[in-house]
Amino acid sequence: RYRDLVEGSIEAIMVFQERRPVFVNPAAVRMFGFNAAEEMLALKDFEAFQAPEERERLRELTAARLRGEPTPERYELKMLHRNGTPVWVEVLARRVEWEGRLANQVTLIDVTQRKTAEGAARLAGERLEAAMDGMWCGFWLFDPDERLVLWNEQVLSMFESIRDQFHAGMTFEELIRAGVGTVVTPTEDVEAYVQRRLDEFRDPQGRGIEVQLNDGHWLLLRDRRMANGGTVCLRIDITAQKNAQGELRRQQWLLQSAFDELPLMVYVLDESLRFQVVNRRMAQAQGMAPEQVLGLRHHDLALIPEPSRTWLHDQSALALQSGKPSRHLDVVIGERGGTPRTFEIWFMPLTSSHGNERLVLVVAHEITDRKLLERQLSTSQRMESIGRLAGGIAHDFNNMLAVMSSYGELALDQLVADHPARNDIQTILDATGRAAALTRQLLAFSRRQLLEMKVLDLNRIVSNLEKMLQRVIGEDINLRTKLGARLGSIRADESQIEQIIMNLTVNARDAMPTGGTLTMETARTHLDENYVKSHLEVIPGDYVMLAVTDTGTGMDEETQRRIFEPFFTTKPVGKGTGLGLSTVYGIVKQMAGLVYVYSELGKGTCFKVYFPLVESTTRQEVLAAEKPDHPRGNETILLVEDDEQVREAARRILASGGYQVLAARNGRHALELAQANQGRIDLLVSDVIMPGMSGKEVSDGVRQFGLSRVLFMSGYTDDSIVNHGILEGSYPFLHKPFSKDAMLSKVREVLHSPPAVRP
Repeated sequence: RYRDLVEGSIEAIMVFQERRPVFVNPAAVRMFGFNAAEEMLALKDFEAFQAPEERERLRELTAARLRGEPTPERYELKMLHRNGTPVWVEVLARRVEWEGRLANQVTLIDVTQRKTAEGAARLAGERLEAAMDGMWCGFWLFDPDERLVLWNEQVLSMFESIRDQFHAGMTFEELIRAGVGTVVTPTEDVEAYVQRRLDEFRDPQGRGIEVQLNDGHWLLLRDRRMANGGTVCLRIDITAQKNAQGELRRQQWLLQSAFDELPLMVYVLDESLRFQVVNRRMAQAQGMAPEQVLGLRHHDLALIPEPSRTWLHDQSALALQSGKPSRHLDVVIGERGGTPRTFEIWFMPLTSSHGNERLVLVVAHEITDRKLLERQLSTSQRMESIGRLAGGIAHDFNNMLAVMSSYGELALDQLVADHPARNDIQTILDATGRAAALTRQLLAFSRRQLLEMKVLDLNRIVSNLEKMLQRVIGEDINLRTKLGARLGSIRADESQIEQIIMNLTVNARDAMPTGGTLTMETARTHLDENYVKSHLEVIPGDYVMLAVTDTGTGMDEETQRRIFEPFFTTKPVGKGTGLGLSTVYGIVKQMAGLVYVYSELGKGTCFKVYFPLVESTTRQEVLAAEKPDHPRGNETILLVEDDEQVREAARRILASGGYQVLAARNGRHALELAQANQGRIDLLVSDVIMPGMSGKEVSDGVRQFGLSRVLFMSGYTDDSIVNHGILEGSYPFLHKPFSKDAMLSKVREVLHSPPAVRP
């Protein structure tokens, strides 16, 4: 029975004496690849079938067992098949007595398949561990019984850092079970965190949830239930990604903010000419938000009129096709308050770095205000040139008129009352007076007339003129006045202010031939920097405004550009000189004021005049001396005039008044006469502008000869006179052309006044 059991066993049973087999069963023969037991028993040493690395260990175990020392009864051993392949066996060994001698009996169980499977599993585990440790995210695994069975180095480092900061003393598994819910950012409570975890856990397509730790780090959490009931958890540190996203958002914000705040309209079109990028200024110009414009085309923008939409579309397409940028000046697109909106527009093709996308960048710069300022500058320069010409002409006319009027009056004085030539000469003098009035208007336009400046109340002047103005405009025109409260004062010549009001009133009356309403309004106003941007000559500050508005025929834009030019008129021939508004312009400019016209055809016209506000309430009154009678005199007068005809006319007028006249043709001649007649001359009467030596230089030169009184005269009062100090109130002044009475009265007034020449 025992033999049957041994020989029928599937486990190898062998007996060894000194490494030589003395018994083997059939299973042992099969295990090592022999054909019969006799082949194995013929071996003198079975050590050759042991793996080399196992031989030393087996020798020690066998010797210890034979000595009766305790040895393991079961162990695994690597053996070799007869063909050299490894055979893993589990060994059960014991010491026995065989045929009277000690021996080792071993039972070998073939575990090669198990060891191979274990090796494969171990290799797979090593590979898994290597893969897990090489992952850039934290990973761990719970089995179905919620036991932590697997994790990698990343999650270990991650949670070790958390434990060091917040949960010292907790084990790794305790910390993982607690989760990051206890250390999320204070902006999110634990319950909200847990709920988000549950929602993500239930959603198989979820992308995970993001949480921020108290230390500022960000984690992406992903949990999934496995088929066997276990749970796999991923923890990804996305701090760098979140920081990069934050920086990207900041850069995008900076670029978008700069893009939106540009004082330009900027947009980008794709190859189908649809808006891909639009700045806020461009969108606002269309009454839309930027996102509403995206995807549209030019033809979808209702606020851009035709044919401008088609032109923009065609130019964009041309830039896209040609690949060449283009620039267009003075492009008119629509209107703003009745003024054409003018743009400077660039079309610039763009190509992506990889070359598979082509775009068009369009930049539109509105230059409406700039064009308006350019027109204003051109108008101002033209008016200045015309003013200089008008002033020069008026000066020459005044000299000629002075001769005509002087000789006319002298001739008239020599004729008896019933002389038939008196009427003819008087007609000549009347025409000379009208010509003088015309030159005064030219001087007003050219800002070269002499003004008597005072601190005035504009409301008082308008109120005083109201009744007279109603008579001027007629009964079919309704006159309305609106006088502003707390108006303030202005510095001006009162007679010239009255002339401004009268000229504007007459102009308004002529614009309403069938009647209407004329409104005269005063107000205190402040012109700020925004107003200055569109009005070239304005200095920011407080002003007193006079507005004259009618409901008449109005004017077109071309007429408005020329309305202040002298001799320009829209009235029929014989109905006006064309100097009314040019006179207003010159007076206002000379008073450092501003005048603007606002008009539309069929809707009327408004003239607005701005005078600088004078804060001082002190009235600077100029006391005009009573007009004296001019009795005959016997004083000696030194007359200096470079124009021979004017000099002779003035000499005869002075001589007719009884004065002794020393006439000098220029400054040097005057000094010679003053020296020769030292102590005898009572008054110097001198022209201001003369070749060689000016009137002021003559007056300075004659002081050394005791001459203490001076009267200056001139045909106009330009900057050169101001620079000489003559218009500063220090010297008496007589404006050409002068009448006989005017000259004799002024001379008598100066002779009776204190000396004007100062050291």
